[in-house]
Amino acid sequence: MKNKSKLILLLLVLFLFSCSSENPLSPLLNTGRVPMPVSPADGAVLNQPVIRLVVHNATGYDGSPSLYLFEISTSQNFDTLYITKEIPAGIGSTIFTPAKSFDAGQLYYWRSKAMNAGNQTEFSPVFVFIIQTTNSPLTQISPLANQIELNRQVVLKVQNSPNFSSKYDYYHFEIYRVIEPNISVIERDVPAQSEYTELRVQENLPEGAYKWRVRAYHLITGEIESTLYTEYIRFYIADDCNNYNNGPWAISIVTDSLECLSVNDYPNPNEALGSPNAAEHAPKVYSGIVSLGIDGWIVVEMGRCIHDGAGYDLIVYQSVSYEGVGVQVAETPEGPWHWLGVRSCGDPSPYYSHVCYFDLSYSGKVQWARYVKVIDFSRATFPDATCDNDLYTPGADIDAVQVIH
Repeated sequence: MKNKSKLILLLLVLFLFSCSSENPLSPLLNTGRVPMPVSPADGAVLNQPVIRLVVHNATGYDGSPSLYLFEISTSQNFDTLYITKEIPAGIGSTIFTPAKSFDAGQLYYWRSKAMNAGNQTEFSPVFVFIIQTTNSPLTQISPLANQIELNRQVVLKVQNSPNFSSKYDYYHFEIYRVIEPNISVIERDVPAQSEYTELRVQENLPEGAYKWRVRAYHLITGEIESTLYTEYIRFYIADDCNNYNNGPWAISIVTDSLECLSVNDYPNPNEALGSPNAAEHAPKVYSGIVSLGIDGWIVVEMGRCIHDGAGYDLIVYQSVSYEGVGVQVAETPEGPWHWLGVRSCGDPSPYYSHVCYFDLSYSGKVQWARYVKVIDFSRATFPDATCDNDLYTPGADIDAVQVIH
């Protein structure tokens, strides 16, 4: 019922606004015989708590000793006055800032006339404004927090404000990358649509974490008459899995954080790419592995997406010993990350390396992923593991990562 009342008020505002002239985008003709209202514009929807009424002065009513009488009413006929105040005339224009507060959703009519030494003008044309409910911001529909959107198919959707739903209203959408939070990648104005307003983003954007916000405003007056910005909502953009069919192995290193580098003889993360190729050439002399170090990790991009199928979905090949390995997966290189647990990589394989298996259903939150974070959990299998007592190949020694499903 409350929203219905606000909609009726809005329709009244728009009707009055449209009647102020044949073309509401054209100002009324200022003859100088009466004060001419300037701001707030006729039909304004305001979000600021402090209101300033501004008129162009009538001819011959500038400065002292001229006065301007301002009247504000909740009645179009001004049969009851909410505020009445005489203000000393300015030069060229006169400004009145009422001290009283204004209720959101209420129509306020205002006018002014000039007085000087017993002379006075007729009242100015009547303008009307309404206060936007600032404690009821726009409702963002999608994407919501941590939602995954496919590249070139992103749709930002917001529920319209009842006070910003006319053909003169626009919704201003902004998208930022989280890693560059002060530089917008998209800013776009969309005319108000019916009930909901959408922005369809068809640009090819880098995979990763983004945030978005929106506000509504009147095309005619812009910043002066607008809603507040919504809060930022963080979401993620991922590429369509159908675009990737480059084999079941890891194909690139996204980032890494290797540890124990002062004693680590195998710090090349690229050794985790491709199919298993680890080998021992002499006692404690290896090839084809990257040693993560105690608590180290790497993030790899897989050649194809991992899907949640029957049984295990992912294999990590681990050499030299059977240190514990933890795995997280994500749809984008920046997350959101889903935990798949810790395994002791001691199961046999046809290769030199041992293996451990991971299942996407472990997280209960992800159906597919393309990025894998492999984390050393040596202390899960060797509680006393340190860089000093795990020389040359500290931490888990990763040979390869493979998609099963």
